[in-house]
Amino acid sequence: MSTQREQLAEQLAADGHLVDANITDVDLRGLSLEQVEMTGAKLVRCQLDGAIRSAAGAIFIECDLSGIDAREANLCQAVFERCIMSRAQLEQADLLEATINETNLSEAVLSGAMAADARFSDADLSSTDLRRINLRGAALVSTSLAGADLRGTNLSGAQLNGCDLGGADLRQTRIEQASLEGADLQHVKLEETAITLTLCEGAKGAGQCFDGCDLTNCTFAEADLAGASFDGALLFQTSFENADLEKASLRGADARFANFSGADLSGATMDQAKLEEACFEGATLVGTQFNGADAERARFVRADLSSANLSAAQLCYCDFSYAKLHKALLCDANLLHANMHRTDRSEADFGGAHTHGLRDTDPALAAAEDFKPG
Repeated sequence: MSTQREQLAEQLAADGHLVDANITDVDLRGLSLEQVEMTGAKLVRCQLDGAIRSAAGAIFIECDLSGIDAREANLCQAVFERCIMSRAQLEQADLLEATINETNLSEAVLSGAMAADARFSDADLSSTDLRRINLRGAALVSTSLAGADLRGTNLSGAQLNGCDLGGADLRQTRIEQASLEGADLQHVKLEETAITLTLCEGAKGAGQCFDGCDLTNCTFAEADLAGASFDGALLFQTSFENADLEKASLRGADARFANFSGADLSGATMDQAKLEEACFEGATLVGTQFNGADAERARFVRADLSSANLSAAQLCYCDFSYAKLHKALLCDANLLHANMHRTDRSEADFGGAHTHGLRDTDPALAAAEDFKPG
């Protein structure tokens, strides 16, 4: 009586396809599948080697596909569940709307592949070659991209929530309207990278270098960015609400209309930064450096600026209501028409500051605030 493997070999010799085949626990190594049509096939706990070229809609469950040659293969809407695909060759493969769950693709090559709207969950893509792959609209949830090469990749609209991007190469990559919630961004290479209109809430980027990056309209709320560098970065309308930016560097950054409310910027450096109409309401800015910054019309309501250095800063029309400027340096600062209603200015240095039109505590407003009925 012939084995299932022998029966499959006979079938392939007769009609050359495995369309809609249901194959379980069969060692297919050594069988030539390169020209075999596998559309709709279901393979469970099988072992394959060599090459495959057509497996659109096929289902692979717990299969060993290590080193498989699927270059330019049609794997559109294919499903890979708990498979081993380490070192697989998938250059230029069509993975449109494919599903890849709990699958090991470490050290695989997917450069130039089409994976738009694909779904990766708990997959291992560490040290994988993903150059120029199209991941537009793809979901890579809780997936490891540690050390992966993503240069020139299209990640617009992609979801990378909870992904480990540690050490990944994202240079010259465009990420727009994507989601990186809770993603690990430490040690990521980001030169010439544009990440815009992207949700990075709760991201881990302590010590990360974002110098010169375009982060326009991103949301880094609750993110850990302590010691990170944003020198010369474009942060227009970017939100850092309640983020940890302690000792971060934003020298020369363009953070106009940015939101730093509730953020911890203690010991941070914002020298020469563009901060027009930025919001620092309730922020901790103890010892922060604003030397020469342009913060016209910025809001510092209830912010703690104790020992901060705002020397030579442009602070026209800024609102410092209820803020703490204890021991702050405002030498040669331009405070034209700034609002300092109930501001703590104890031991602050205003030497050489331009204070024309500066509004002090409003007695009527203060009386109304202090009024206690009865």
